Amino acid sequence: MPGNCEQYQFRTLSADDAEQFRKLRIEALETSEDILAATLEEVEGESVDSIRADIERRFKSGGFSLGAFSKQLDLVGLVNVGRPTLKRQSHIGILWGLFVSPAHRGQGVAGALLQEAISRARASDELRQLHIEVVTSNTAAFNLYRKLGFEVYGTRPRALQSEGGFHDEHLLAMVLK
Repeated sequence: MPGNCEQYQFRTLSADDAEQFRKLRIEALETSEDILAATLEEVEGESVDSIRADIERRFKSGGFSLGAFSKQLDLVGLVNVGRPTLKRQSHIGILWGLFVSPAHRGQGVAGALLQEAISRARASDELRQLHIEVVTSNTAAFNLYRKLGFEVYGTRPRALQSEGGFHDEHLLAMVLK
């Protein structure tokens, strides 16, 4: 990936990172609200304790959250992989919440986070494919997903509604094994 990712630390988030997770999600909604499913009010209403529990639950179900940390150890990038609870869908990893703070974009952080998520998913005995959704107007993210090997399998019209109107989403998947 282009950029200077050497200045960042990448690691799995733990429940201890819940406060920074919440702070970064709020920044995401303040700067990129129309491309995310949650609203600012919903995320601001979440307690740090509920986010801690969510991170732990994701990990226990075979999913994970990855973070990119600056030299100052601030969480500046995030991606999550969730797992469906239904047995017949448990081979699918759902990527969500990819976000890099605007001050840290252009360094390859998003690509590095995604590559690490893909690598971990491939190493899993259970996961066979990854799915991700992206608002059709978010061409930078869409192009990154395609570059990393995700393929479009559909488009959901009017998938998100915001004050600015409706937004369609591309549905993408990557077969891992």
